[in-house]
Amino acid sequence: MPPTETPLARLDRLLKQGDMAAALHAADELLGQSKRSFPGWLGRAVANLNLGNLADADADIETACRLSPGDLQALLIRGMVDQRLGRIDRAVESLSRVAASKSPQAVEAGVALSEVLWFAHRHDALRARVAAGGAWISDPRAALALARLRAQDDPE
Repeated sequence: MPPTETPLARLDRLLKQGDMAAALHAADELLGQSKRSFPGWLGRAVANLNLGNLADADADIETACRLSPGDLQALLIRGMVDQRLGRIDRAVESLSRVAASKSPQAVEAGVALSEVLWFAHRHDALRARVAAGGAWISDPRAALALARLRAQDDPE
């Protein structure tokens, strides 16, 4: 008989598979065991963010960040939620902190930060980020930020 999947492993698997509704239930199962489950709150935030439940994602990530204030994955999700809720300064703060790290989340944060800066019309800040370089510049998605800036300088 194969080993039973733990609630945390189930949550991780469902998030990776993109089954956000089931992931939300798995996160709730973790939180049923302990309301102080950081992975439960983080998983719930990710699932709610992907389901478009921004108010719930906001509350969930707030709790996750309170439980583990320095966690870079939580700060990345915090920044993404803040961006979607129009809290640009908070999004820039969270995403900048993650993008400046050497963590696996740094590239994702760098790309997300470039989007925030572009849509907030902070083009000078975006130019400074591009000039500073970093691992995010090598990501294929960074080409859009580079093209946007180039189009401002060279419309043709």
